[in-house]
Amino acid sequence: MIPILKKELGSKRTSLFVYCLAIYGLAWMYISLYPTIQEQSAVLSKTLESFGSGLKAFGITDFGFDTLEKYLSVELFGITWPLLVITFVAARAGQALAGETEKGTIGVLLALPVRRTHIFLAKYFSGVIALLIFVSVTVFASPLIATVYGISYSLNSFVLLWVICLLFSWALYSLGMFLSAIFSEKGHVYLSIGGILMLMYVANIIAELNDKLSWLKYGSAFHYFSASEALISNQISLPAVYVFGGTIIAFTLAGMAWFGKRDIIV
Repeated sequence: MIPILKKELGSKRTSLFVYCLAIYGLAWMYISLYPTIQEQSAVLSKTLESFGSGLKAFGITDFGFDTLEKYLSVELFGITWPLLVITFVAARAGQALAGETEKGTIGVLLALPVRRTHIFLAKYFSGVIALLIFVSVTVFASPLIATVYGISYSLNSFVLLWVICLLFSWALYSLGMFLSAIFSEKGHVYLSIGGILMLMYVANIIAELNDKLSWLKYGSAFHYFSASEALISNQISLPAVYVFGGTIIAFTLAGMAWFGKRDIIV
């Protein structure tokens, strides 16, 4: 199991570096512009309010620019970061099992004197380790860069943000690994994750627009992921912890069970 995990981490270290570098560059760009943005905070806040439910669907509830936390909750962690982490998670999960099956290389792993559950766990935890590195770099890059520019920030807010970002991305990754255990082509995993998240996003928007359908938001991951709540209010809702934690456990166990029993033609 450990050799498979090490091989998986080594073979995908370049893509992890590229993703981390991309988000680090974005964080640097946004923070370097913050002093200028702060001077026009009143006008920009009113402009963003016109987007209404579209932004609220990503957990953006405070449109102010008077603090770095409010600014980043909109500009970086409101839409940009979720989209990037969704891409990262889909790529990792899709290639882990479905990608191996599609290429025919899964036969090499299955021929090893290792249980299928151990193969699944090795693939799974290599992704979790990569995700932990990615989330840590992307979240804590902001206070590091802010220090360079002499911009004040609350470190505690970014610690809470790290927690909710990790839970959100880990839950999506667990779903992705479950789908990867089911399908034999990575493209199907990408489409399934994209379709599910699109439905969640639309459901969250509808819930914001129609009070009678407000219950739809409880089925959306975007309702529970709130960068604004962590960065601005310095808190994480318990329902978010329960939902993401339950999703991680449920789909990890389901994926492991499915991969252990499914027929794979090599």
